[in-house]
Order: sequence, then C-alpha cells, then structure tokens
Amino acid sequence: MTFAVLLVALAAGTVESGGSCNVSLRVEPPRVVVQAGRAPELTAYLTNTGTHSLTLVLPGDGSTSGWRTPTIEWILEDNGRVPGFPRCGNINTLQRGEVFTLAPGETRALGPWIHLPGLWAPGSTKVVMHYSNVPDLEWRGIPLGSHDRGEMHRVRRSDRCRIESNPIEIVVEAATPPRRESP
Repeated sequence: MTFAVLLVALAAGTVESGGSCNVSLRVEPPRVVVQAGRAPELTAYLTNTGTHSLTLVLPGDGSTSGWRTPTIEWILEDNGRVPGFPRCGNINTLQRGEVFTLAPGETRALGPWIHLPGLWAPGSTKVVMHYSNVPDLEWRGIPLGSHDRGEMHRVRRSDRCRIESNPIEIVVEAATPPRRESP
C-alpha cells in the first residue's frame, strides 16, 4: 500500500476492530526546520468529528515505546518506523486527568509525550503520527509508584481507536560547528 493510499485510508480515524472512532489527528506545524540531531517541536491535536462523546487517553511516558496506551508511532513516508529513544525501563505512573472525554466538535492537545526523536541526517522527509488507544494493552515498564486505580479503570473502558495525522515535512539542516574566536 503506498503512502498516499495509506494516508487516505487512515485519515478519518478507524477503530482497530473495524468501526469508526470519528476523531481527526492534526500535528502542527506542517513543516519544521531543525538542525541535525535536534528534535522538532510539534503539537498534536485530537478533534471529535462524530456525534457521540469519546473517552480517550493522553500519551504518557512509554507511549512512544508502545509500553502504555495510547501508543504513539512516527512513520516515515516510505513506511519505515522512526526509531525511538533508548529506554531506562521505568515509566511514570498514570495520574488523574490523563483519561478524558472528548465531546462532539471538541479539540484536545495531546501534551509533551508525543516527541519525535532528533536523529535526522540532513535533508527533507515527511512523517505522519499514529495515535492508537488500546484499552486492553498490557502496560510494560516499571512504574515509578502506583497507577491511579480509578484512572486505570477508566483506561480499560476507554474507546479503542487508531488514527493517523496529516503529513509533516521535517527539513534537517547540517549542524553548524561552534565558531572559534581568534586570539
């Protein structure tokens, strides 16, 4: 399946079990210029495009590693997965407020845990972000404390959803060496 066809197929937001979760995912800005080795600063937004409220989960420590729901993946235009950061094995605990209800027409920013690694060689490429809310995902990693039990119960009852964002162009410029002052 080509990148363009995959983008059209997933842009509306599809549920892994076959229905529609009626959510759009937008990442801004649509084009970003960074120096090699630096992570681009991006913001992602979920918008409920349906007629019913949805219960979803904010990304957290471990989302980009697939260790907790929602999982966050960055996919290159050639369908390759962007490698993640090295992990220590720990994850932050699930806190009250990380599970939320998204009413019809409402938009919610996803917060800081959607980071895209800064492991880029100079040049230009396009990426898309996948947000997958998997209520029954077995969480991995060692939590740094106890997860909020009520919030974890809400995670298990949240809506299953897998959506893909708009494409983002990442332009990487070669890192400039520090200037040496002459004596």
